[in-house]
Amino acid sequence: MITEEKQSARLIYEDGTEVVMSENSAVTLEPRDQDGVISTKLEQGVVKTQVIPKKSKLQQKNFRFLVKTKGVVLGVRGTEFWVQYDSKADEVKVNTLEGKVEAAKTSNDLQRGVTVALNPNFELRTQKGNFDSPKPFDPTGFSKNMQSQHREMHQMIVQSQNRPVSDLPGFQGSQIRNEHIEREKNLPSESRQGGEL
Repeated sequence: MITEEKQSARLIYEDGTEVVMSENSAVTLEPRDQDGVISTKLEQGVVKTQVIPKKSKLQQKNFRFLVKTKGVVLGVRGTEFWVQYDSKADEVKVNTLEGKVEAAKTSNDLQRGVTVALNPNFELRTQKGNFDSPKPFDPTGFSKNMQSQHREMHQMIVQSQNRPVSDLPGFQGSQIRNEHIEREKNLPSESRQGGEL
């Protein structure tokens, strides 16, 4: 899925997990694996993700959602976080607002626990696969900065907080916002089977 200038997109999964894309972003949706883990590959741009945590302790042990970019794999059990990927500079920035994000260089490292943990209000920067140490950030200043830099995306986030998904006519898994006009983007039927989107 690709957003162009003055566009944003909101992807909603069956369990309520949301991925909101800013303008000029590209995301590849990967099918669930055999354990039911959802993976999203960020090819370029900015996404804000909110993953709904599972209630049972066994389910909380396993990652529920992965965000992949070049040189970084993020494992999530339940949290709210932003990922910014600049493919030209080969730079990734992750900001955790709630919960915890585990960052690793590969999927194998993530599964083996070779990770960097990002607690709430911590930021991780990577460039060309090299991880900096996580640093605290001001969530209020960060939010204001994101609002001013990504206006269309911010308007969609605010709108989604005030309007349930069931109110969207013909909703089929994604919502596109283009200059304040909502239109639905129909995904291929195989993308919607099994409640993946």
